[in-house]
Amino acid sequence: MDYHRSFITHAHFYQPPREDPIDDEVPLEVSAFPYHDWNEKIFQTCYRPNIELGNFSKISFNIGPTLIRWMRKKHPDALQKIIDADSESVRRNGFGNAIAQPYHHTILPLATRDEKETEIIWGIKDFIHDFGRQPEGMWLPETAVDRETLALLADHGIKFTILAPWQIAPGVDVRQSPLKVRVEDGREIAVFVYNAELSAKASFDTHATTNADKFVEENVKRMYTKNLERQFVLLATDGELYGHHQEYRDLFLGHLLNGSINESGLKLDLPSAWLNMVGELPKAEIIEYTSWSCHHGINRWREACDCTPGASWKYPLRHCLEMIAQDVDSIYKKEFEKYGIDLRDARNSFIEVINGEIEFVEWIQQKTDFPLKERDQRLIADLLIAQDYRLRMFASCGWFFDRFDRIEPKNNLTYTAYAVLLTERTSGVDLAKKYRPFLLKIGGEGYGYSGNDVFYEAYDRFSVQVT
Repeated sequence: MDYHRSFITHAHFYQPPREDPIDDEVPLEVSAFPYHDWNEKIFQTCYRPNIELGNFSKISFNIGPTLIRWMRKKHPDALQKIIDADSESVRRNGFGNAIAQPYHHTILPLATRDEKETEIIWGIKDFIHDFGRQPEGMWLPETAVDRETLALLADHGIKFTILAPWQIAPGVDVRQSPLKVRVEDGREIAVFVYNAELSAKASFDTHATTNADKFVEENVKRMYTKNLERQFVLLATDGELYGHHQEYRDLFLGHLLNGSINESGLKLDLPSAWLNMVGELPKAEIIEYTSWSCHHGINRWREACDCTPGASWKYPLRHCLEMIAQDVDSIYKKEFEKYGIDLRDARNSFIEVINGEIEFVEWIQQKTDFPLKERDQRLIADLLIAQDYRLRMFASCGWFFDRFDRIEPKNNLTYTAYAVLLTERTSGVDLAKKYRPFLLKIGGEGYGYSGNDVFYEAYDRFSVQVT
């Protein structure tokens, strides 16, 4: 019997948006010393060394669009080498090794259907803009999943995603084959299930990843079942593990990919290539509202749970931002109706303007027959920019940690302030005053300041700087 034993390493690379809305630059972040900011620190300790080692050409990976946006500006040569690694994979394997990601790293099961659709469409369009091809797979932020999200992925041509084994309903063997999940109206999408034991060992057991040969011999090889013709083992981790979270693990990954796996008789593989090789997939059901990094489903991103005990600020932050988002959308829709512009279509396609694929004036002329004056164009542009920042408000890292005094929730509130200010200036509605009582409930005791303080520090600064 000809055994086909494949090993797939998937790395999820992501950084949240950190740029200041006024100058589009990342402010000085003293906690990243000796580097200017955390993006630069992680680039120098992780992304750059992995590029130099050629690791991107042999792994399956996704890079968050907000990280790519920063790299386009600060390290375009490095980004091009990552894109070249995907192109090399297409030439070598017939399939690229990059997959897409929803744009702002939002926890999609907590989003509205329209938000989900925008995040997925922007993620796909951004991927095509950079990699020059349609993505076959999409990594879900924190692997958080519900059926509606999978249905939207299938609607937009995504063939597979990657989930944890505890996100699959019992009754199916998750170890040997991608699974077929049926979603709305008979549509289907494939799900690759990563090996939880191996991924956890790589991520959290620092001793296990000091020697790649030993890691394969003691950990990887025992994951394969004897006498089974076709098998794959999928290792999935944060990409920042390799050199940032764990020093020298970029070198570990390099030797794993270039020596240890091949010498063990295993084949380096990709999800898209494996999916193309197999026939009918076993059917499975997902367990909705689950993720890979919260044992309480998706509670980590909406309230205090045992992952982040005592984080009582999380619920009022999400509640406040969700109400603000509803008001911003309501105003956006009302203003756009005056010009005969469709809300969903305009927002979903605005990523083309953000990526510089089309000038705003040309783009807006395609959306309406209304004769637009310069003042009208400015109003519409401000509303759409507000939509970008209103989506940034929900970047998942704002709720990931237990402390409100971290930079991540502060950034979410800063983007909220900018979205509110732009919306107010185009509509005349005083949203800041309306939500002051809700902002005061965020943080407060134990921190010496509230969400209202963070919001108004940014809001007052923007009020002076935005003309």
